[in-house]
Amino acid sequence: MFINSLTHSKYSTTTFFSKIGLIDQTQKAYVDLQTALMRYAIEQERYIDAFRLFDALLNGDLLNTTSYFYNVTGIRNYFNYLLTDGPEDQGYFVSFITHPERRKQIHVGNLSYGSQSDTVEKMLLNDIVRNKITFELFLLIEILVDAKYILESRSYS
Repeated sequence: MFINSLTHSKYSTTTFFSKIGLIDQTQKAYVDLQTALMRYAIEQERYIDAFRLFDALLNGDLLNTTSYFYNVTGIRNYFNYLLTDGPEDQGYFVSFITHPERRKQIHVGNLSYGSQSDTVEKMLLNDIVRNKITFELFLLIEILVDAKYILESRSYS
């Protein structure tokens, strides 16, 4: 999911969503609270709790309902906010990968393909939001992100 969950949740979620008008101030306050809870869970090494907060907020992958992001924006495609729904061409790989000749080429035997399977995601719950970055690189990212926002704010002045 993230290279660094703490930095990603701190900068790209509330700031980005509110700056481009996807959420209003009331919704921003809720997203701020949820991301703060997520960061706290990560700091406490409660990664599954952090993932569940993230999932309820943005993905909705393992929920029996829609995510908060979808509920307030109507956007299903959280990978590209310019598209309400995922592009049709992202589903083309299914017919390609399930073609009998291709299955022989990639040696999958009798295993069936399930593009909507959540098995892998469930097995990785403890790892999805875990930081994959060194402290030094984290500091560099913090500095670069801060510099970016300073430069952006000056360009609008």
